[in-house]
Amino acid sequence: MLTVPHTLIGAALGSLAPDSPVSNVLAFGLGWLSHFVLDTIPHWERLIEAPEGRVKGFATEQTPNMWPRLYFWQAVIDVLLAATIILGLIYFWENELSFWRSTWFWGALGGFFPDAVDNNPYITPHLQHRRGWRWLRHFHQSIHISSHAQKNMPRFVGLVTQVVAVGFSLIWILR
Repeated sequence: MLTVPHTLIGAALGSLAPDSPVSNVLAFGLGWLSHFVLDTIPHWERLIEAPEGRVKGFATEQTPNMWPRLYFWQAVIDVLLAATIILGLIYFWENELSFWRSTWFWGALGGFFPDAVDNNPYITPHLQHRRGWRWLRHFHQSIHISSHAQKNMPRFVGLVTQVVAVGFSLIWILR
């Protein structure tokens, strides 16, 4: 799934965290769990796929210079867009810049975190041999809806699920 739905759903769920000394931890946990739930439904990993045959053997744990440029720049734009939306919502909706105190921020960060460590060409190659990270990667990969199942669905289904996730989260956040 793209970063924007993951972060917005995480922010919406993070906003549910009650005021307490551990509200930011709870918000992060809700966002983190939502990531795996969203990965079980049909979705797109990229807006634009590279031409057939140009990405044989591509895996997100490869170093950045091995990523197809098209995928690398889509990932950069997706992450920057998600960050801009979340920080903008927090700033304009909560009227402050202290986003680190916002459960929205911590929920959004939790929603983004699994991809940030598992599909990050700058971090993953260094962590992939550590036991905890190997477990996270295995779990993260196994929870995804299979590529075979997604190939048997119309391509628009991956767009619809993400639009619904973004719409639901914005309605919840802006209520």
